Amino acid sequence: MLGLPQLAQAQYGNPEAGYTAPPGTEPAAAPAQGPVAPASAAGTSGIRLAMQTRFLVINIIGGADAGFPLAVQATPGLRLADNRLFIGLGVGWLKANNSGGHVYTIAPTATYDIIQRTNAALHAVVMLNMSDQTGGDLLFGMNFGLGIRALLGESFGIGTEWGFAFTQIDHGPMEPDAVFGFFGALVLESSIGL
Repeated sequence: MLGLPQLAQAQYGNPEAGYTAPPGTEPAAAPAQGPVAPASAAGTSGIRLAMQTRFLVINIIGGADAGFPLAVQATPGLRLADNRLFIGLGVGWLKANNSGGHVYTIAPTATYDIIQRTNAALHAVVMLNMSDQTGGDLLFGMNFGLGIRALLGESFGIGTEWGFAFTQIDHGPMEPDAVFGFFGALVLESSIGL
């Protein structure tokens, strides 16, 4: 038979009998926890380091001194605003149709996703092209248009851009030549979170 102390212990330890632990022996309550930080605050800043590479596939231009289609451009930059905004500074290589020569350009570039889905995005693009050619001529141009890209996971994308191009070639005082046209480009992008 159980003595009184053993009986009381058995009764207190049997939840089905409606008994709880004796006073003073309840387990301590778990310490209160503060709000859990979101994953973005704990692991990433929301800013991504990105590299865009453009290959000109179509260049239809005209004017007094037509030429200088962009052949290739590499643009390192940052993706901001939930990956919608890209801002970068590109370096381009251009080949002149009329003379067969080539020049290098500096190209500030910005794109913004107008429509963004899980696996694709539609974006606007604005790009400036600036160069000082070997012969002393100054080149200043602007491309603006729309693009669409497929998102291959979080870090890679491939797409195309289409739009209008304007280039001014300055041969000296009072001798500018304006070139207008259309462009189409293949765009590759890779990025990594900071």
